[in-house]
Amino acid sequence: MAGTSARSGRRALGGVCLVGVATAIGWLATANAAGARTSGVLVDVFPTVPGVRQPATLQLWPFRDPGGEKRPIVLSSSTNLKVLLASVRSGRTSIVVHPSRSREDPYRWSAVFRFPAPGHWMVRVQGYARAAIGVDVAPRSRPDGTWNRLERPLRMPTIAPGRTCPVSQSNPAHDLGPFGDSGEPAWGSGPAYPALGHGAEPALSYEYPAAPGSLFYGMKWSGNKTVWFFDRGLYRGPLLIRGMQLDGIRELRFGLGASPPRALRVGSSTPVAMAYTRIAGPGGCYGFQIDGRSFTSTVIFHAISQRPKG
Repeated sequence: MAGTSARSGRRALGGVCLVGVATAIGWLATANAAGARTSGVLVDVFPTVPGVRQPATLQLWPFRDPGGEKRPIVLSSSTNLKVLLASVRSGRTSIVVHPSRSREDPYRWSAVFRFPAPGHWMVRVQGYARAAIGVDVAPRSRPDGTWNRLERPLRMPTIAPGRTCPVSQSNPAHDLGPFGDSGEPAWGSGPAYPALGHGAEPALSYEYPAAPGSLFYGMKWSGNKTVWFFDRGLYRGPLLIRGMQLDGIRELRFGLGASPPRALRVGSSTPVAMAYTRIAGPGGCYGFQIDGRSFTSTVIFHAISQRPKG
C-alpha cells in the first residue's frame, strides 16, 4: 500500500501513553524486471518527526511478495538505490540520498541525512512509481523532546524465512517474582521484561483472524495482552517500546483501535503496565526493541497465530 498516511494519536492506559506516528512508514511496491513476482521496499525514517538540519536516519528493507507474504530479500551491495526527498512547499526535489547496505544486516539499507527546511516532505525511492511516504519536519526552534531522542533506528536482525528464530534467553539472575509475577521467566537482559509465558522459549499467542465478538474482530490488527514489568532499581527513566518481524517485514503495534500506535511510551515511574501487542498477519519471529536514555535492548519471541475455535 503506497503513500499511506496516519495522523498522530494518544491513548492513556494505566500510566502508559500509546502514541501514533505521523506518516513515517510506507509500503512501496512495483514489479521486478522479470515480472514474475511483485517486489518492493519497506521504508522508515527515524525519528519520525525530525527537526530541521538535525540528523535523521533512513532505513530500507527490500522485499518480494510471493503469495502476499512480503519476504525480505538480499540485494547486491552494488545495487543503486536512490531516494528522492522533495519539499511539498517548493515542489522541487531538494535532496538525493544514496543508502548503503548494512554490514550487520545485509537485508537492511540505511543512510543518515538532514532535512534542510521544515514542513512536509515526500520521500520516494526512484524506480518505484507508486512509492511515497510523508515526513513532517519540525522547525529548528522546536525542543528535542524525550521521545524524539529515544526514537532510534530499529536494530533487530532480519533473518531468512524458515530460519530458526533467535529468541531471547531468560535472565538467569531472577524470574519475574520480584516484580509481581512469581515463577514466570524474565526474558531478555532488562530493564523491561514482557511476560511471554512459562515455556522453554518466549511466545505470544493470538487469534488470527480475530473471532466474531472478540475485541479485534473485523480489524486488520489482531493481537493479545502483554504485561510489562520494569526493573526500576536498574533504570528509572522513560522507555520507548517498538517492534517488528524478523523473518518478514510486518511491524508490531500497540494498544487498541483499528489503527493502533506504533510505539508504547512508558513513563519514568511506571513499575508495571498492561498493553495490547498487535500483529497484522499470521505468526512468525518477532522482536520488541526497548530504548532508554543510554541503552537499546531487544526481546525476540515467537508470535503464534491460532485459528478461532468453532
